[in-house]
Amino acid sequence: MGLRKLECSTCGASLEPAAGADTVTCRYCNSTFRVPSRSTRASPEAMSLPAPRQVYAKGTLAAVIVPFAVMLLAGVGMAVTFVVRSAGSPASPIVSVPTRGQSTGPGVRPGSLGSAPGPDLAAKLDLYVTRCFNRVSPSVLRSRYRYLDWVDPEAGPSSRSRHVYGLYEVSEPSDCREAVAEAAAIEPPRPELEEAARSYLGAAAKAHEAVADAYVYYERENYRDDDFARGKELHAPLMGAFSDFVEAHEALEARIDAAFDEVLGRRADALARGEDDAGLLLLQSQLEARRLAEMSNVRWGDPGSIDLDEYQTLVGGYEQMIDRLADVGAADEGYVGASRELAQAAKELMRRRRDGRGWSTGERSTLRAGRFSHWMVDGSPGKVVDAYNDVLGEGPAPHLRWVAPVEFLSGEPPSR
Repeated sequence: MGLRKLECSTCGASLEPAAGADTVTCRYCNSTFRVPSRSTRASPEAMSLPAPRQVYAKGTLAAVIVPFAVMLLAGVGMAVTFVVRSAGSPASPIVSVPTRGQSTGPGVRPGSLGSAPGPDLAAKLDLYVTRCFNRVSPSVLRSRYRYLDWVDPEAGPSSRSRHVYGLYEVSEPSDCREAVAEAAAIEPPRPELEEAARSYLGAAAKAHEAVADAYVYYERENYRDDDFARGKELHAPLMGAFSDFVEAHEALEARIDAAFDEVLGRRADALARGEDDAGLLLLQSQLEARRLAEMSNVRWGDPGSIDLDEYQTLVGGYEQMIDRLADVGAADEGYVGASRELAQAAKELMRRRRDGRGWSTGERSTLRAGRFSHWMVDGSPGKVVDAYNDVLGEGPAPHLRWVAPVEFLSGEPPSR
């Protein structure tokens, strides 16, 4: 049977009972639970499977899901994931410490998803992030970017094109479909988040179908035989599917961010009650990493659009935060290492912005070659976004969501 995590139903953190113990107390919110018996079958609604690790391939913008045998950190601070066989049962609360009525923690938008956040929201969020958003969006949007790299979005493909790159293949979103169904079964309902996820899934399926036809056409170079006649027929449906997906991607992104802030706010409250400064630092590092990536996400030719004072403060604070994380041992080496690379990439961009340095001939050539090569240029916005996306597979749950490079969402053809 598969392994399942035991979570606190009050704050969503992972529980770590002592061997042979009948009860376990959450180290963050002090709620006490009975340890499930191995002879009792687990409830799918209360237990969650470890999420597959997301690895972002530097320079390719390809998200590759890598199987792994180690257990993910679920929770924050020094919490270690405790797992039980699926034959076990969910923890039953004995005593729960009430939460502070109006306190929402840092970065929280109260009421943005309706009911109070808890393990239910964390479970839904991780399903949508790890099995939908972080897998599907990079695949569809990089295929769109590849297509627009050589095709005029209005005129469509033409025999006058200097290069015919085709598209990148997009996988059928079957795993996302399963995740959406699983998330819908987790009580209580989160209507706005669930509706955004269903719309996203529909748009992803439509994009897969449209790309599949075009991919085969260009992969087999059939345009050489019909002077792009079939390519012209495929263009309008393809652009329509891409447009619908971008809209669904942005809508789900907004709901994910709201849910992420709610979950982290609830856990921050629990950590604050327990005076766990290391755990709070880890939570804040996740929020600041996303903020850093989004502020860095500008076109390579327009670093001047970044507010220098705000960016310098953010970069300096983030670097110090990661150093403190390492000093107190609040995160594993993988998360700290990837976060430090993000801080370094952001410092390079900050210095280029501060010093007003332009691009050398070689750098300009690399940047113009396309978004997939931007990671090779120090001080480029693309390198910062790539470094952030490298952090995705290293962080604790709830997982950070992927940030789409600004070039992927623009309706303009990539500059060459």
